[in-house]
Amino acid sequence: MSKFSQPFVHIDFSKMHTLIKYFQDTFITSYSKINEEKGIQIDFGKEFEDRVIQKVLDQYIDYAIAYELIVEDVCPYKILAWYGYIIADELYPENKQFAIEAIATSIECMLRLLEIEGINIEQPFHRKALKMVLSELRGIHFKPMAETNSKQYTKIGLGMNGLYMMFRTASVCKKI
Repeated sequence: MSKFSQPFVHIDFSKMHTLIKYFQDTFITSYSKINEEKGIQIDFGKEFEDRVIQKVLDQYIDYAIAYELIVEDVCPYKILAWYGYIIADELYPENKQFAIEAIATSIECMLRLLEIEGINIEQPFHRKALKMVLSELRGIHFKPMAETNSKQYTKIGLGMNGLYMMFRTASVCKKI
């Protein structure tokens, strides 16, 4: 059996569910009061959540195939980065504030994981990561006007794999 044909030896869906629930709880804790004061309801709905989870799984499969990896466990940094990014990407055109909150939640969750591992990253790094991911989304969803460059932001942005790698690298470097 080749890696290409069977990238998943085992995927712990319970662990994946726990990470998504952790993201959702962090999002609600961080933003429910702010959004309620603005009259915004936080409920993405089952159909939306199922679509995002399917996109996370598709990304995991594509990632494993592209890099010829055999996935034996769920990487929390992949799940948290990709889940937040995909939510942000879905919401950005209609609700930029929720998109920002989704990316910020991913970053917050991954920072907490790093803290558990005994790793602290300076505050300016968090803000820079958020700005760079938003730059990517702004470039992807930019509606070009006459004689403007629709890719002006994506050239300096940071996508979901970059967001994942930033935090995973911090985690791995500590262990080395």
